[in-house]
Amino acid sequence: MNFKRYLMKVIPDFEEKLKDKFDKNVLDDLLNKQLSKIKGKPFYNIMILLTSEFDFITKDTFTLIIEDAKASILDKKNRANTEEKQRNNIQKFIDQFITLQTDIADSAYIGETRLSKILSLKIDDFYAWEVVSIANSQNYSRLKAFEDLYKNDSV
Repeated sequence: MNFKRYLMKVIPDFEEKLKDKFDKNVLDDLLNKQLSKIKGKPFYNIMILLTSEFDFITKDTFTLIIEDAKASILDKKNRANTEEKQRNNIQKFIDQFITLQTDIADSAYIGETRLSKILSLKIDDFYAWEVVSIANSQNYSRLKAFEDLYKNDSV
């Protein structure tokens, strides 16, 4: 589903509310993106203009996308476990201390490599579903997560 179709379902008068807030070409480009590919920053900036019910409206927004990501991550992990080479005891010992970033990636169903690239700024932003998934996995408010990341930034 694209972002425009999603907005029409949850906030039918969204176009009227946004028409003076964004350049038409920029807005059209954002609205035509697939919901799974919309970046966190523009998603937040648009949704915060449209609703004061951010957490309520976004509660189930990315459920199917997160479920697909979960299935993909679990499939990769299962394949990796069956193909894992014999590891020595030192590697196993060290691995238990390198968990925080991996744990977050696993619990939010984001690829470890992708999360690492985002954290090292090789990729400039999370997808909106990734922010929601991290917030959900850490029992953190979705609105607070978006605010922490984007409140003082503009599109």
